Amino acid sequence: MIRFSFRQAVFIPAACLTALSFGQQTSVLLDGEKVVFEGMQPQVISGTFYVPLRGVFEKMGAEVVWDQPQHRLTINEGSHVIEMRVLGKSAMVDNRAVNMSARALLIHGNVLIPLRFISTALGCKTEWDQVHHSVSITSDDGRFISRDRQPALKKHGGG
Repeated sequence: MIRFSFRQAVFIPAACLTALSFGQQTSVLLDGEKVVFEGMQPQVISGTFYVPLRGVFEKMGAEVVWDQPQHRLTINEGSHVIEMRVLGKSAMVDNRAVNMSARALLIHGNVLIPLRFISTALGCKTEWDQVHHSVSITSDDGRFISRDRQPALKKHGGG
């Protein structure tokens, strides 16, 4: 029997990582604000759009707990709790089991999450803008709009 270490099991050949289009970076917007990713950028892997966990959840103000021995993530955002294992095909979202169409991955020390799964789990809408080459995550209540933008929106009738 051949045994693989966790590092070997999550190795993804560079040929499997593809840019959305050659030479053009994709922007991710969260309630209209650009998400800045340090290091690893969003990726399309086997047809699924992945985002680095830290960039999106830090922008959301969520708490992320990484259990290294179990390779498990716990994400707390407002009233939502998401629990998943890297490479797992299911997750717990607000205490109910949910099957994922794509697994969370660990690449070069970065956890990448399928964007649509995370958006749906948090009750958000995800849209692709071909013209601006961007993905928008929109909450129904604008809860991810930064505090410095909220007063301006209220002045202009935005809430």
